[in-house]
Amino acid sequence: MPFMPTTLPRTLLTLFACVAFWTLPAAGQIGSLPQELVRKTGVLTAAETDAVASYVAPLMADLASDDAAARGRARTGRIEPLNTSGVSVAFQQAYTEAVSPGLGPLTQSDSIPVRIAAVEAAGWLGTLEGWQLVQANLDHPQPGVRMAAAVAVRTLLVAASARAPAINATGTGAIVRGVTQRLEVEPNAFVADGLVRTLLQGGQLVGVSGYEAAGRSAWDALGEHLPSRVFATRSETDHAAEQSRLTLLGTLEYFRSTNGLVRPTGVDDAIVRA
Repeated sequence: MPFMPTTLPRTLLTLFACVAFWTLPAAGQIGSLPQELVRKTGVLTAAETDAVASYVAPLMADLASDDAAARGRARTGRIEPLNTSGVSVAFQQAYTEAVSPGLGPLTQSDSIPVRIAAVEAAGWLGTLEGWQLVQANLDHPQPGVRMAAAVAVRTLLVAASARAPAINATGTGAIVRGVTQRLEVEPNAFVADGLVRTLLQGGQLVGVSGYEAAGRSAWDALGEHLPSRVFATRSETDHAAEQSRLTLLGTLEYFRSTNGLVRPTGVDDAIVRA
């Protein structure tokens, strides 16, 4: 006779049901935060603000750890709410307020791995405060930190177009100007490539209502600075010079590709020719 679940003792069936219940994710939860809080559009109550602070506290402790695994867990935890579909501006602002006091010193840490992790975390905030935490690291003497800052700024610009934006057009304009100023003086060709990729992301804002000027500014910066960087290395054959030329070619390919931004409205023809 085939085995039938009904032949199991009632107590064993009950045990299985309990295990299944506790191992399933809680419905409507994002980490320890309810989805309705992450997506709330109105002002958060004091209790909700406390819940965000309680969620953030252990993540900040792990982010400051010398243990790479702990920093990795903190990365997963801090990104999850911000990467949730429908995350609200109100939540992003509350999250930023909860994170910034602890995150600021970590973005200035003498430990390069901790500093890089903190800079990445600041980029995920998607707010002007996040940009302010990242900005100083664009000038750090270590190329690895500058690259992390370039990537973090790119994450900020993605948030401006992919989420309900918690940063306004003036803020994104300031970000584009800051990246442009760094590109003008960046000596490392590989970090410069990271900055160019960030400006390419900024260029996507020409398709976001209210942010078009910041997008055009990003394309203007690429048109002005990329050709001059490549021209300056025209007779050189080292890896840095080759990277500069690859960066330009990649940008041109991105510009013309149907997967990228094809001839954005309002961009001067001179940029296309350049």
